[in-house]
Order: sequence, then C-alpha cells, then structure tokens
Amino acid sequence: MLQSRWAPKGELRYDLSVGHRILVVLALTAMCACRSSNVATLRSGQNAGPSATTVADLARQILRDAHAAGFIDVTEVSSGRQIAYVSLTTTGEDDPSLAPEALVPPLSVIKLFVAAEWLDRGFANVVVECAPSGGHAQRHMRVDEMLISGCDSAGARMATILRQKLGADTVVRDLQQLGLGHLKLRSDASDADWEAVLTLGERNVPVTAREVSAFLRDIARDRATVMSADTARRLRNALDDVVGRGTATSIKDELAGTGWRIGGKTGTGPGDCGDRCDGWFASLASDSQRARYVILAYVRGKGLGSGVAAHAAAIIARHVAEEALGATFADRKDSMS
Repeated sequence: MLQSRWAPKGELRYDLSVGHRILVVLALTAMCACRSSNVATLRSGQNAGPSATTVADLARQILRDAHAAGFIDVTEVSSGRQIAYVSLTTTGEDDPSLAPEALVPPLSVIKLFVAAEWLDRGFANVVVECAPSGGHAQRHMRVDEMLISGCDSAGARMATILRQKLGADTVVRDLQQLGLGHLKLRSDASDADWEAVLTLGERNVPVTAREVSAFLRDIARDRATVMSADTARRLRNALDDVVGRGTATSIKDELAGTGWRIGGKTGTGPGDCGDRCDGWFASLASDSQRARYVILAYVRGKGLGSGVAAHAAAIIARHVAEEALGATFADRKDSMS
C-alpha cells in the first residue's frame, strides 16, 4: 500500500545543469568582488559578524541570476539577529507577498518537525519500512535515515504510528508547540490525509520563514527550548548527513577549505512537478565548534530543493564562513602587533 502511494520524489538527486553552474560561478564572483571591503570593515571593529548589506546583496544576486522567485533568510544562532531577508519575484523585484510572515508550504521540511516529536516521545530506536523507490529495494530505517534519504513512505509510517500511540490531538498539539502554528489537521482525518500532510507538507500546514528559522535555531543550540538537548543533537547530525550522503550531496564540497560545514533538509513539491517544482533548503552553517547561522532558501518553480535552493544556501554559508575567517585572521594579526 505504501509503495503505490508514495512516489520516490524525496530520494532524487540533483544533477547540476550548465545554467546552475553559471549561477554558482556568478555568485561566487560577486562574493569575491566585495570581500576585501567587508574584511576591512571587520578589521576596523565596526562589525562582529557578516555585513548585513553584503549578505542581502549576495542573496539578491543569487535569486536574480537564477531568474527565481523566492526568499533567502539568514539568522544568527547565538543572538537570533536576522542578518538578511530577501524576497524577489521572477523579474528580480522585491516581493512583499513573500515577507517573513508570509505563509508557504514547508514541503518535506515538515519531516524535520515530525522527527523532533518522534525523538522526544521516545521512538528513537523504532524501525519502520521504506518502500522500494529511487532505485533502492525495500529498506528498514530509523528516523535519522528517514531524514537523510528523504523516504516519504517511512515518514508516512512514522506519522501514523505517532497518531496510533499518542492520539491525534496530542500529535497536533506537540507539532504546534514545535512551531507549526498554522497546522490544520483534523483528528478524524483519513490515514491518507494524515500521512500526506505530515510527510509531504504540501497542504494544511503552511509555515512562515520566521517559524522555520526559530525551529532550526532551537535545533542549533545546546540548550534547546522546544525539544530535548539529545533530540537537537541527533537532528543536527542528521542534517549534516543529508549533505554528506543524502538528498543534498550536490553541495557537499561547497564549503571545502573553510573549516565550516552546512547541513540541511531539502523539500520539493508539490506533486510530480519535475523541473517546475518549488524547492526548500532549511539549513545550519557551522564552524568547527557550533552552529553559527540558520540559512533558509525557498525557491519557486526551479526544480528540486537540492538544486537552486541548496546551492543558494551553500553560497551564503561560504560567504559568511570566509568573512569569519577574515575577521579571525585580522584579530590574530592585531594581537601580534
């Protein structure tokens, strides 16, 4: 039953097209062009973090080069300070309909919220079936692997188990407390509707950028507030593995040489949309010690979440990493003088 219901969309990989390679090159060129002035600002002590103006300009150029409508949101984990928020139309104009409080479907990013409840409610070691898909035979997996592989049928089974074991009202209340304040899911919904909402995230569970950013920021912190510290740690590891060996391997080398890493959850939809899909990438950019920034990229009509959205987040992550490295170098030089 699960095999026929869930298409293998979540397990597709992104093959960089020439156009998207050009996008990456153009954005990195822009980043290099402005880096010297940014580092000078950091060295003068005027800014302890990345330049908000520069990050916003870079985000704007990424979306414009891709001719993409969507938003990019960058928030500092430690302070909650929003570094930049840019939302554009396909023609490159500011898009007020995608303001930080605008409602959009989370797509498969919804799996991250369900996984948090799953872990906090004590199901960490429960194994579920992932139906054959994406060239894989039937597999059995825990929640971590569900996130990494993006297996929709495993996510659907977990959503059903939560309802069976906890009751629908408790599941909905838990998810609302995690940040899904606009979740609309009846306790008597059919299994098919229940699974679709909590696995595909295409309807009845709109989110705002602020809500997703706050949730990712909680995952990033050692002292999480809406989940246990162990759940937050396990989700951080899963996000790293999504990039290392899961649905976002297309960006696994984007931060090479910086000492930083990026981990995140992809989302693609709605339905069988091919290269016209909307794409999500909800991510954490981390240095060698801790997560430093939440970076969200939501792009309409440009294909998989592991495509333009993930590459946009990775370009921003590399930029803030290199600015931080420049500031660190300047600090060390000043201390020796």
